[in-house]
Amino acid sequence: MTSTELQAPRAGAAEEPEARTLGSSDLLIHIGLRKSGTNWLRHNLFGRDDRGFCVPGDMTIPGPVRGRAFKQLFMDSKDRLVPDEEFDAEALRKQLDPLVVPAGKRAVFTAGRLGGHPFSNGFDRGQICNRIKQVFPNARILIVIREQRSMILSSYIEHLECGGGNSLKRYIDGKSDTSSPTLTYHFFKYDRLVRLYQSAFGAENVLMLPMEMIGAAPQDYIDRICKFVNIDSPENMPFQKKANERKTYFPYVALRRIVPLIRSSRINGYSPSLLGRKRGRKFQRKMLNAMSKVVPRWLDERAKKRLQQQIEDLTKDTYVASNRELEKLIGLDLGAFGYRV
Repeated sequence: MTSTELQAPRAGAAEEPEARTLGSSDLLIHIGLRKSGTNWLRHNLFGRDDRGFCVPGDMTIPGPVRGRAFKQLFMDSKDRLVPDEEFDAEALRKQLDPLVVPAGKRAVFTAGRLGGHPFSNGFDRGQICNRIKQVFPNARILIVIREQRSMILSSYIEHLECGGGNSLKRYIDGKSDTSSPTLTYHFFKYDRLVRLYQSAFGAENVLMLPMEMIGAAPQDYIDRICKFVNIDSPENMPFQKKANERKTYFPYVALRRIVPLIRSSRINGYSPSLLGRKRGRKFQRKMLNAMSKVVPRWLDERAKKRLQQQIEDLTKDTYVASNRELEKLIGLDLGAFGYRV
């Protein structure tokens, strides 16, 4: 088989008439971002083998959790980040290429971590992009973003949920001793991310969509993704379903200073705590659940609005220039979806 025959078909190409190996198929890689509806796509579109997509791997494993081998792009078997000197692109490609993609399906892999993690300021975005290019040079890339103020709020609550104790201001613009990356405002300037992937894969092979489109124009959102990889849009999508819906805010804020004393986690540097890692995590969950049941809605809403106002005061027009550049790159009116432009 020639190298030309092995090249993945581009958008507009005919459907594969029969099952193919991953190495000769058109692969879609959804790199997140985290907190932008990744789980919704994984469970309702990409992980459903009856909707045009297929996550290659052990077909006895449910679609939403299939594809562990792909995570070798950034982590090892113990969930530790893999440094460049230990990453073997050729070996990973040889391991994944033989995976079977059923006839008429588009191979897909989705992992929000591929787009970089806010806790580490996306320090390895460039590394991961290069690795994807080395292993899957013909891949098509899907990036889903979320309006910055909403994204920061969701990300901060996750920080508290994971055992962090920083104030909102210190979380978004914290101090560093240069030994490890620290989140800054830069992470949420999405035009940098799309330029990175357009440069590596070509603008025609990168699709970026706002998460807010799921609520404002859900069918258009799905249609754009499916058209991008030349498959028919599925019918009867469960647009009413929501993934990881945040219901409370006050309990997380109220326990901010207490949790690091109870629970040891990566976010607080595995600091000495009363209950350690596992027991501390369980106890934290019990406290959060108990408070969530008794906190009145008005108090929780007030806590949320206070956080939102702090984010407004901290960010101001920080992302206006970036969003305007992004509009040019992706051809969408982001202002219509609530982005500050």
